[in-house]
Amino acid sequence: MFFVTHNGTFLCLSSTHRILQCSANEVTDLSQLLEINVPFEDEGKRFHRVMTGDCNASAVVVTTGPLAGYVIHLLSDRRTAAISNNGMFFCAVPGGTDLDCDRSSINRWETFACLTRQDVLDVLHILKHEWIVGSAARVVPRVEVKLAVDYQLCIGVIALDLRYNLPFLDATRGASPTQHEIQDAKSDDLSLLTVVLLLDGWRVEQIFLYNPMIFFTVFKSPQYIEQAVLCITSLLRFGGYKGDVHIISDRSREEFVAALPTIDPAHLSVQTVNASDWIGYVASKYCLLDWRDAHKHQPLLFLDTDVIVDADVAPLLAAIAISPRILAPMEDFSRLSHNPSVGASLIQRAGGSPRFARGFNGGTIGIPNLRTHGASLRLIRTIIANHIELHGRNEFRWVDQEVANYVSFSIANFDTYTMLRYVRFGWENCEHDSTRRIGLVHFFPPRGPMSKNEAMRVYVETLKAADSSLEQLATCPDHPTIEQAIPKTGP
Repeated sequence: MFFVTHNGTFLCLSSTHRILQCSANEVTDLSQLLEINVPFEDEGKRFHRVMTGDCNASAVVVTTGPLAGYVIHLLSDRRTAAISNNGMFFCAVPGGTDLDCDRSSINRWETFACLTRQDVLDVLHILKHEWIVGSAARVVPRVEVKLAVDYQLCIGVIALDLRYNLPFLDATRGASPTQHEIQDAKSDDLSLLTVVLLLDGWRVEQIFLYNPMIFFTVFKSPQYIEQAVLCITSLLRFGGYKGDVHIISDRSREEFVAALPTIDPAHLSVQTVNASDWIGYVASKYCLLDWRDAHKHQPLLFLDTDVIVDADVAPLLAAIAISPRILAPMEDFSRLSHNPSVGASLIQRAGGSPRFARGFNGGTIGIPNLRTHGASLRLIRTIIANHIELHGRNEFRWVDQEVANYVSFSIANFDTYTMLRYVRFGWENCEHDSTRRIGLVHFFPPRGPMSKNEAMRVYVETLKAADSSLEQLATCPDHPTIEQAIPKTGP
């Protein structure tokens, strides 16, 4: 059993066996904390106790260790305890370090919330990350995640009582563990991702870990290398992205570090995959399942390299994180009933009847997390591998996009609407218009005399020029407001 004070500090034990207070920021290892081996009431026992109406307090004498002889007084709620020695109670004075053992009765400062080892790990995990509050759909920075008085855990504008939320409920922990989680019991692959909280002890709220990863596949051709550089550079400059970037490629990490001078190398990882042809290049995105660190991220966003990011990417990432489904943008011009690019052939051969349903584009895919949705992605890559071995490599012109649409139609039900608020397709001449910035422009459609790479370069320069104009307006004493400077593009 571990303890949190009424003030939001942890109890720790000094080398001379003095009980002290320490802040969560000071905890680097659980061995620093005071741990007492006494019976602890788990959620099941608590439920049965409440059902029987047992509200009696109890006391347990510590029999071993440096605190042998001390008494742990479990209060009537069994969620808080007091600690005494020789009939006097320990008191955690706000702002202090040492605990006084000079109180003859139990008041608020003499009570401590009781936590298991997993509870402590979960609380520390929450405190060291950014989160999205479901009802607000905004990212809460780490500075706004803290322990406060009355055993409150504050996450932005919400506050909850730890005693009525532990153990935390994370539905994703019920999913089957990955092989990496089985092999590495010390990893934090099962740390909290999506947490159900109870405000006031009963009002349901959810928080979602915000630890994004955006990943790409880049192979062989200098054309795709240039696209990747343009895309990632726009992601950092116009998208304001500061999270991890992962590249699946046959090129080295050193090459990408040299080609991307604006990225922090600590946020760049490269997974080496040797693909032999177009099928391998496109389908290699599913090798992400084999990258262990990817399983700790939420959300994940795949981008084709022919994408330019033209606006803050955080709203899109937040939408992905809180979604219960994988996201991909609908192609309103591609019907599942007869467009092979979105799996019509597979759906028809399987006896499906999509009627007027549209398919989606696989060049931008939002994955809330791999723990929940890894099974759907594994199914896609299993079908790709099986179908190629059974029917050859020439069956799939659109590779995984066909299979992903088929899996979505059959079982996975991807969300094909939400991403349309953040993704638009780069039809011809769009590269000269910087007024419709919603997040991502995917330059996949066939173009006229201007090549795809040239159109991407032109659009980046158009964005730079627009931003430069706004900066000049901001420094002018009589400049109009930003809203006046940007033409309206819709209601």
